[in-house]
Parts: sequence; structure tokens; C-alpha cells
Amino acid sequence: MYGEGAEEEIHDEAGGKHPAHCGSQRDFRVEWQPTQNRRGAGIEGYVYNTSNRTAQRVSLRIERVDGSGSVVGSSTVWIPGELPMTDRVYFSASVPTAASYRVQVLSFDWSCQGGGGGGM
Repeated sequence: MYGEGAEEEIHDEAGGKHPAHCGSQRDFRVEWQPTQNRRGAGIEGYVYNTSNRTAQRVSLRIERVDGSGSVVGSSTVWIPGELPMTDRVYFSASVPTAASYRVQVLSFDWSCQGGGGGGM
């Protein structure tokens, strides 16, 4: 099952919706799923840029949530390179095991190409 951070919602592993409260992130959507391999727990998925501007220095916050819905920790993951306009990039991160996770765009900059600028 994929979790999806679409505009103002974050979906956790169980498919529940959570407000992101990040209006400036409306140009991004995150699809992800928890993974498990020899090295342990992980999160993998795609970050979508739905805007007509290229983003760079994109970071994600991965929150670990316990069974009662409380955040018990978080990790920051940097997306290498640029996130082209109206495109997506793959990401993968190792994380400590948790009951569920929340993933959202934490920060980004708009590329100066094409008159962008700004960011968080």
C-alpha cells in the first residue's frame, strides 16, 4: 500500500489521512511504501512536482508513529539533484521500525531557471 501526501493530506501506512498544514507544499505529492530487507526497515517511493517550475534541494521528513498515533521520532532525507517540473523522482531511505509512518516534503528551493526563485 502506498502512502500519499497530496496537497494538504498525508496518508499513513494504514491509509489514514492527516493534515500536512503546509500550504507552500501544494506543488508536491509524495507516494511511498514501507519496505523491509536485510538491512532493516525502510521507506521508498516517489516525490512528484506538479508545478511548472524545477525544484532543487528537496528534503523529506519521515515521521515514525506508534500504535496510538503519536510521533516517536523523525528523519530527514535529501533528494539528490533536481526535481523537474511536472515530473517525479525516486527516493529510498532506511528508517527505524515503527507502527506506521508519515512522509512529507520538508523544504525545497525553486530553480532560478525560467524565472523561479523563492522556496522555504
